[in-house]
Order: sequence, then structure tokens, then C-alpha cells
Amino acid sequence: MITSWALRSTTASDCGDLTRGWSRAHPYTLSCLASHATAAGCLDEILSMTEYLIHSAPRGLTPHLHHARTEPARLTAAVYRASIGIHGTATTDVRRQVLALDAARVGVGSLQQQLVDHISVGNWAPRWAMGSTFPPALRDTLTGHGNRVRAVACTSLGSRRSR
Repeated sequence: MITSWALRSTTASDCGDLTRGWSRAHPYTLSCLASHATAAGCLDEILSMTEYLIHSAPRGLTPHLHHARTEPARLTAAVYRASIGIHGTATTDVRRQVLALDAARVGVGSLQQQLVDHISVGNWAPRWAMGSTFPPALRDTLTGHGNRVRAVACTSLGSRRSR
């Protein structure tokens, strides 16, 4: 549906292999697809695509994770948020490993296996993990500051929130 159109319109190939398609997707797609999918009511569809999670722009995806509706999509959103502070600066290989580790921590075996299946040979891959507590209020992590954060101001602009 929306994802196949986005891939066909932004990659050079037929996109039969979605793993390779997301790695070649246009930066606009990787930054804005979650916003468009949320508006169209199909965010859960793209959250089921592990390669989208690996290649998407974290700042474009994170604000929309709370719109996940189905149980698998909500679990995927929780897994993604668990290490959100790492995703923005991590390579795709590291992001894949961290997401697989967090999926193992939560016990989402299917997501973990999909991620592990594409970890490059020679890189570590989690087989199991302990420590499955994720704070339910976690929406995002502030990054990029060199000192302690002493205050955060939040406001709503129409239907959008900003920090």
C-alpha cells in the first residue's frame, strides 16, 4: 500500500527485496513516511517492516510511535523507544543489533529474529537477554547536549508538539 508506493517511487529497482529497497530510499521518504502513514492511519503497517526501522530517520519516526494501535506495533514502538538515544547516531548495523537486543529483552522473538537474520556475518547477534522493564512513559530521549539538562519546556502548536 503506502510503503510499496514509497519504495517504488524512491528506489531504482523493482523493490522485490525490501531489505535493499529501504537502504536506497530517498531521504525524504525515510524522514517523513511515518508522518504520512500516521495521517493515513497505516503507521502499524510500516512498523512491521524491520528494515524501515533500521533505515528511517529516528527524528522522523519517534514523534509518531505513540500512534501505534495493534499489539505488535505497540511492542515494536516500545522496542524502538528503549534505546532511542542511540538510534540517531548509530550506523545501520549498530541500530539493527541494538534493536535486536531490545527485542530480546522484551521477549518479542519474531522481531528479534527478523533483525538477527540481517545482521552481517562477524557482528554480534543477541540470542537472549534479561531486563525487560521499559518505562511506559518513555517517548523520546534528549540528545546532543554537553551538560546536564536542568529544564525542558514543552508546548502544543495546533496538533503538533514541540520541545
